[in-house]
Amino acid sequence: MIRSWLAYLLLLLLDALAWISIDGYLYYLLLRVLLMLPLLSLLLFIAGNRFLKLQLKTSKKGCVIHMPTSLPLLVCSGIRIQGSWKNCFYESSETISLEVKHREQKLQIPKLGSGKYELQLTSIQTRDLLGLFRKTQSWDKEVTTFCFPQPCMVTQVQYTNLLQEARQSLTGVFSSDYELKEHHEGEPVRRIHYKASYRLQKTMVREFQKEESAVVLLHLCFPQEQEICERLLAIACGICRKASPQDLVRIRWRTAGGRQTAELQGPQDMEGFLRKLLSMPRFCEVSRDSQDALYLDEAFAALFEQEAGI
Repeated sequence: MIRSWLAYLLLLLLDALAWISIDGYLYYLLLRVLLMLPLLSLLLFIAGNRFLKLQLKTSKKGCVIHMPTSLPLLVCSGIRIQGSWKNCFYESSETISLEVKHREQKLQIPKLGSGKYELQLTSIQTRDLLGLFRKTQSWDKEVTTFCFPQPCMVTQVQYTNLLQEARQSLTGVFSSDYELKEHHEGEPVRRIHYKASYRLQKTMVREFQKEESAVVLLHLCFPQEQEICERLLAIACGICRKASPQDLVRIRWRTAGGRQTAELQGPQDMEGFLRKLLSMPRFCEVSRDSQDALYLDEAFAALFEQEAGI
């Protein structure tokens, strides 16, 4: 920019010399036109900045920057936008610097994994046609979009095994209220417990056989490695897609704010579950305080993929 201004001052000096020394009117007129070009570029630059309005629209792969009129593209040699992408699930970010060249321009999501992405645009910089003038203005715009994981293929055999484990875990639960109702005077405590647990088990097995439904309780344990987290998310999505409308998939995970739970009555609830999960930062689970849940961790994912032959 300094060199451009020095060149402009040099042209002014030549204009002053030409006023005295140049006799040809044509050459003098040409020099005057050259000296008027920066002023014309400045006027067009001011008009273009007044009509510069950008809009953001979300898309499946990121967002779209839309410009209502193409006048700023004609009177400006460059329009640059600066900002940053933030992944809320992995708590990672990436800065962006985009040159706008069309009325509608796509802004792709960076490869930071699955999660909720927040695009924060901070400034817009414009240049005139000759590159002599620049203007930087703050632009506080924010848009939110999601990047979902690709579901893993779950076979029917694997899903049947999950249902059997879920049914076994449910039939093994004893109810203290049921035991109190079955109590009779003079009956041994050991026999009371046996009758209650046996009748409860028979009742639950009969209900499962009649309704052919089950509750799959998964507890997601996210490690620090992003690659393993993506595998766990893919397997969880595959299980949700494989579930029938009669099944209930209950998924739990932990965040910095505490334990979160989502219930899926069918594959149609998977998008809502993913939005709830990916909008929060992940949390590494250390203690296993529940015995009735299937802990979906790195070891489970390795065994699951080995059975599927992935």
